[in-house]
Amino acid sequence: MNSFEQLPRQSNESQESHEEPVEYLYHRVPDNLVGDTLYPLNELRETHPDVYELAKSKYEGREEITEKTIPIGDSTWNDALQFTTVHPHKIKEALLAAGAQLSSTEWYQIPVSLLKPDHAVIGFYSGDSMENFKPVSEESLKESATLPETTKQYYREQLANGERPFLFHGIPHIFYKGSILLKDCTKITV
Repeated sequence: MNSFEQLPRQSNESQESHEEPVEYLYHRVPDNLVGDTLYPLNELRETHPDVYELAKSKYEGREEITEKTIPIGDSTWNDALQFTTVHPHKIKEALLAAGAQLSSTEWYQIPVSLLKPDHAVIGFYSGDSMENFKPVSEESLKESATLPETTKQYYREQLANGERPFLFHGIPHIFYKGSILLKDCTKITV
């Protein structure tokens, strides 16, 4: 199977999901991007060691997450790129509603069709940890495109306590073991 256009459907009627097929994934434009390719962190260590050092700093204080096993071959969190199906505008709206002061940010809008399904998996949160992984399908992509209420609550609590929330806490992640050429992606500002 070479594209997501041929994905199997999965039934999961108990979960809220979107009616429309998910066409895009989103990845925040890295501040330290070099070149025209998005690389997983561990691959970045080999291709651009200086950029790797800067990029890994976003996991400071929670380094254990970088070694979490992801069910794509023999992979860890840092062996895969992470995307969201939740449109960045929805994330920004939730943060603003929670009281955050935000400026505009740039995101890559990545066609789902660019990914190889057998190199991808969706991770869903259970409480504060990501333990539930599902194969990528049209239905699981739809299910992952809804911003969880628990994430909105987390934003409110963190901001009320004067803390900076982690942007993707509680939001399903699409893990992709591979790199992405950016020439086929659109940059959007939210």
